[in-house]
Amino acid sequence: MLAAAQETTLGDAKTGGSLAQQGVAALGGKLDAARKRLESALGNQPEDVAAPPPAELNPVDVHFQALHDLAGKPGAAGPVPLDVQLAALKDAAAYLEAADAARR
Repeated sequence: MLAAAQETTLGDAKTGGSLAQQGVAALGGKLDAARKRLESALGNQPEDVAAPPPAELNPVDVHFQALHDLAGKPGAAGPVPLDVQLAALKDAAAYLEAADAARR
């Protein structure tokens, strides 16, 4: 389940991101620098500098958030939520098998 969670995460939390992600980040930085130079040359500086917008969430990460929560966080203390649910199902199956055996 952890592998499925890792495969459905597009965030840059893993080893610096892919080459495409690094290229997009570099291009974004160059565009921001060019925009700032153009604003300073034209004198279009905003009166008050707004706080940077919060980091946008990746739509794939948002879509698979329930799977990520079920698989648990790597290195988190305590049992993985999926393992807890599977243990409860295993206990229920053992109970039902014992009840079926006692009935026969």
